[in-house]
Amino acid sequence: MITDIVILLYVALQAVITKKVSKEELAVSIFTFIAVVFYIGRYIERHFTDFSLIKGLQAYALPAVNICIILVLITPILKQLVLIAGKQLNGITIFGLRFSVSSVRSNAVLADPKGISKQNRRVL
Repeated sequence: MITDIVILLYVALQAVITKKVSKEELAVSIFTFIAVVFYIGRYIERHFTDFSLIKGLQAYALPAVNICIILVLITPILKQLVLIAGKQLNGITIFGLRFSVSSVRSNAVLADPKGISKQNRRVL
């Protein structure tokens, strides 16, 4: 829980100093805040009440929150890998699909046996 609080303090400090928080930092801080709420709720439930509602939820919620944090942090890397792969496939025809990469999105163009006169575009 200490590392979660340090993450929240770092994002808050970034917001105060630079007055700008990236989408990734915001998403990680939201998921971290959810984890802290579960920790505090479990602590209150264990010491002050006789309920065991959060105990059952915490076993599934905290790993799910951690997986979401990992996905948020890996997404920019995966995005760059897809762009690199798209640049490698640029202009290649595979099984009748001609790949062309634009700056906006990747398109697959149906290849015509006589050339590429008819360009029916399908977004991948």
